[in-house]
This record gives sequence, C-alpha cells and structure tokens, in this order.
Amino acid sequence: MKDYDTFLFDWDGTLARTVELWVDQIYKRYGEYGIPISKADNAREFGNLKSPLKYGLPPHKLTEFQEGVNMAMQALLPDVALFDHATTLLQHLKSEGKQVALITTSLRPLLDLVMCNHGVEELFDLIVTSEDVKTHKPDPEGINYAIAHLGATKSKTIMLGDSGFDLQAAKNAGIDSLLFYPEPHEIMYDLAELKVHEPKYVIRTWQELLDQLQ
Repeated sequence: MKDYDTFLFDWDGTLARTVELWVDQIYKRYGEYGIPISKADNAREFGNLKSPLKYGLPPHKLTEFQEGVNMAMQALLPDVALFDHATTLLQHLKSEGKQVALITTSLRPLLDLVMCNHGVEELFDLIVTSEDVKTHKPDPEGINYAIAHLGATKSKTIMLGDSGFDLQAAKNAGIDSLLFYPEPHEIMYDLAELKVHEPKYVIRTWQELLDQLQ
C-alpha cells in the first residue's frame, strides 16, 4: 500500500457493525408510513438521508421519519460491536504518527452511544458528523473540511469506507479510497457496483490492512 499520512474513516459499517441495524430500522419505518420499497433498494440507499423522498415520502415528513429511526436506534446502539481489529488498526495508525479522522452522517449523540463503550474517541484527531456539514457524502464537503482542518495533503490522504457514498465522496474530493467489504455486507451491497466508484484498494477484514501496514 502507498504511504499515506492521513486516514479518513467512515463509521457505520466500516468501523462499527451498525449497518444491518440501521437498514432494518429504516425498512420498518417505510412500512409504518405505508411506503413500498424492496429490501435491496433500502440497503442500497443507506447513507442517503433524503432517500425516503425518492420513494414517495412527503418532504414535510422527512424530519419526522428520520427522528423515528434515530429514536429506535438509541436503544440498540449501546450494545453494538466494532469490527474485528478495528481498534487495533486505529491504535497502530496513531502509534505511527498518522492523522486519523472520522467522517460520518451519524448524529453525534448516536455516535457517542457506541464510542463511549469502546474507548476509541481519543484515537481520532477530528470527528466530522452530520451536524458539522451542510451536504453529506457523496458530496466531498466533509472530506474537504477534514483535509483543511488537519492541514493534510490530498495525495497523502485516503478515505476508508464500505459504501458507494464513501467511495464517490473520495473520488469527488480527488483522493484515494479503500473499500471495506466484509462478508456480512455481501447481502446488502453488490461488489461490482461498488467497484464502479474506483476504490484503489479492496479488503475484507481490517487485519488485511494491518498486515500491509506493519
């Protein structure tokens, strides 16, 4: 792997094993509103906060829809696990003097429900959440904000994520990307579709990346 100075991580589905929970709660919310959507389409849209509008939700109901999902998740997030070797990877990067940032569409209070249980907050030099930007991935605003804040160089920065939104945001920002594609994500994401966004690297486990860095 190329020698990078700055590592920008997605959170849900990349470091935290939360995607399945989010996708399930969003799907249930569609049902409560009587909106037909396939499970495959629902999974594919994860990370796009405005996707309910595409499937017929009235615009004035969007905030209510999202708040309902967030409330349901509050009870589930404290017990969420991180992916194997995720903490070890973050610790290794910090020990090597790398800059590490988190860029997520999650709200900070929901993010804290998981991070406080795993003691990883101190491993990030910067945390950019949904409240910190006006536009979300695949828009590169969050990435550009992190790069500017950290004084990073784009050619030495990489975005690590599990979705097309992460990969496209990196592409839009003009930086390299790594696709994290663990086995549980096979039922939600099509690998060929993700590769359309041209990630520079594809890994199945964080141990793979550790092996390359050590």
